[in-house]
Amino acid sequence: MSKKIVKTQEESKVIYLGPTIKEFGLPNGSIYDGFTNNVKVALEKYPKLKNLIFPVNSNLGNIKANLLKSGTKESILFNSLKKELGGK
Repeated sequence: MSKKIVKTQEESKVIYLGPTIKEFGLPNGSIYDGFTNNVKVALEKYPKLKNLIFPVNSNLGNIKANLLKSGTKESILFNSLKKELGGK
């Protein structure tokens, strides 16, 4: 007999911690419970974006710290996407 896994509402929410993408109305720190159309289109145009979306119930303190620390995976991804968007 298989067990049914039930996600709580909090477990299904994700947060975007990448650079703001005005073109798609996607600001840093946006929380989603399922992706809106603009997020889906942004993911198609910028596939790296998916690496900057984290479950809300993850260790966000460490992730945010890593975004600011040079050389971390999170920082490299953030800056790579920012450069692709035309930022410095």
